Amino acid sequence: MSIQIISKTNGKYKVVETIGCTGEYDEIERLVIQAKYQINRYSNQPKLLSIKSPQELAVEAFIHNLSIANPKQIEQIIFSHTKRLLNGQIQVVFYDLTTLYFETESEDDLRKTGFSKDGKFHHPQLVLGLLTTTAGYPLGYELFSGNIFEGKTLIPAIRQLEKKFGLDKPVVVADAGLLSETNLHALSAENCQV
Repeated sequence: MSIQIISKTNGKYKVVETIGCTGEYDEIERLVIQAKYQINRYSNQPKLLSIKSPQELAVEAFIHNLSIANPKQIEQIIFSHTKRLLNGQIQVVFYDLTTLYFETESEDDLRKTGFSKDGKFHHPQLVLGLLTTTAGYPLGYELFSGNIFEGKTLIPAIRQLEKKFGLDKPVVVADAGLLSETNLHALSAENCQV
């Protein structure tokens, strides 16, 4: 498919610019975004709304695509990209948690009241465990019931990371609240360094 900018003057069509040719869906989207930006540049008319750059439009398209994609596939893509950025070497992981609360009092299987870092003790929440590289690149995440003690999330999160991505016993860095004696023993038993 060829993406071109074409003008029509006095009933005649004229190719103003050929942006590119491809048969790949992702590349077509990128070329269309680039064409829209170029059209705005060619028009030289004052705009009521701000004109977005191709990079801004690409980010918006990416976020839209994330909202309709399979979360497991997204996580795999993020992990693969991070691994590629680090030349295939992921030896150290940081693990931390946060709570996300909901403005409701209704609980379900995942949303439960529990210790809230936001001081919202009467609101159901969930616990989000995030694993990152030393450079802060995301590796993966796990969601836990809102009433779980954060110290009980470390081992399951590391096991899931190893299982999902075939990661080989990383060095684990976490805050003191997560590195209880029980967790330290469990990590040692699994040949993880702390």
